[in-house]
Amino acid sequence: MIFLFFKRCLVVKIRIGTSKGLVTYENGIEMSCQYPGLNVTAFHNDFVAIAHKHWGAKLFRSGIPVSAPVFPQGSKTVSGQAANLRQIWHIKEGGEKYPNRLWIATEPGALFRSDDLGESWKIVEGLWNHPTRINGQHWFGAGKDLPFIHSIIVHPENNDCIYVSVSCAGIFKTMDSGLTWEIMNDGMRAEYLPNPKPVAGYDPHQVLMHPKHTNVLWQQNHCGVYRSTNGGAQWDELSKQYGFCIAIDDQEPDEAWIIPVENETSRIPTNRRLQVLRTRDSGISWEDTSNGLPKTPFYGIVLRNGLVKKGRFMAFGTTNGNVYCSDDKGKTWQCLTTNLTKVNYISF
Repeated sequence: MIFLFFKRCLVVKIRIGTSKGLVTYENGIEMSCQYPGLNVTAFHNDFVAIAHKHWGAKLFRSGIPVSAPVFPQGSKTVSGQAANLRQIWHIKEGGEKYPNRLWIATEPGALFRSDDLGESWKIVEGLWNHPTRINGQHWFGAGKDLPFIHSIIVHPENNDCIYVSVSCAGIFKTMDSGLTWEIMNDGMRAEYLPNPKPVAGYDPHQVLMHPKHTNVLWQQNHCGVYRSTNGGAQWDELSKQYGFCIAIDDQEPDEAWIIPVENETSRIPTNRRLQVLRTRDSGISWEDTSNGLPKTPFYGIVLRNGLVKKGRFMAFGTTNGNVYCSDDKGKTWQCLTTNLTKVNYISF
C-alpha cells in the first residue's frame, strides 16, 4: 500500500532491522529483504550486524562477512567469565575529522574502534578498564546477563568527544577519543538499587544529542525522561515515564517525543494503548500525538532504536512487527506494515 504522505515526496526510503532480516521500503512499497531469517541488531551505511543463536554475533559489509570485533585474550566480564562477543548494538561513524573511523558498541559492555573502515578493530581499553567496571562492581546486566553498551554519540563539532551509554552503568564521556573517560550521571536516579544515587549503575535506555544545540542532551532512562543543557554534566528529570526510545527535533532544542511503556515488569504499552507523547517546552507539559494509531488494546512496544525522525518525517516499529510513519512530525500516523517480526532498528 502507498500512503498519501509518501506520494508527496520524491523518495522516502526506510530500512528496518528485524529479528528475521533487514527490510527496505521505498515510497511505501517493500523493495527488498536482506539477511532473511537472521536477527539484525544494528546497521550503518553498508555495515550490518546480526546475532545468531548458534553462530553468535556477526558483521557484514555489503552482504559479505567481515571481521567482527574480538575481545583480547584473557578479557573477563564483570561476572569473571571469558569475554566473548554476544551482540553488536550500535555502529557509528567517526565524524568529519576521522573519515576512516568506525565505533562499535557491544554486549558484553565494550566499545571497539576501527581506523581503517572496519578492516581491523581494537577494544577501547580506557573504558573496558574503567574502575567502575573492574573494581567498583557498578556495571551489571539490565534484562541481560551482562552489561552492554547500546548508544554512541560522536560530537559533530569535536569528533574526539564521544558519549556512550551503558545498561547498567550509566553515561560516560571521553574528550580524547577514548583514552580517558568521565562519568556523566549527576541528577539521575537508580531507584531499583538500595542506594538510588550510586557513582554508576544507572540504566539509560537511549541518549541523543541535539545536532545544533550540542550542549542539549535528551535521555529516555529506566527511571524516566531526562534532559541536560550542559553536555551531560547535570541531568534534570522531566518525567517518570518508563520507555525505551526517544526522538528529538533537529531544529527546536525543547521538542521531543517518547513512546511510553507501562513498567519494567509487564513491558506493554501504558494502559495497553500504543501512544506517542510530545513535549515542546522541555518536558513541562506533554501532549498526546497518537492520531492514526490503533485504538484497540496493543501489546507490542518500541525498542531503543525503533523510533527515528528526520525533518518532518518520523517512523517507528514495534516488537510485534508493526511499522507506523508520519510526515507531519508525529501529528498524524499511518500504518506502513503489520507483517514484520520484532523491529530492532529503524532508519531513514
